[in-house]
Amino acid sequence: MTTYGTYTEEHNGNTLEIEYEHTYMSATYLDQEVDEVEITKVIANGNDITDIYWNFFDTDVLQDKVNDYAKAF
Repeated sequence: MTTYGTYTEEHNGNTLEIEYEHTYMSATYLDQEVDEVEITKVIANGNDITDIYWNFFDTDVLQDKVNDYAKAF
């Protein structure tokens, strides 16, 4: 099952919206469980910054926040 969503965070009047794709499949006899979250788009204050996001943000911290958010639903 794949779901799509947006994680939003605000700091000092700036809004960061992170769009993600969450894929989950329960384990079977033959296959292991799949539980992955992929960031597909990043928007800051209405501007698409996906291309520069990976170079200028602490992506590990934000990835953890997006993972927690996506897996809660």
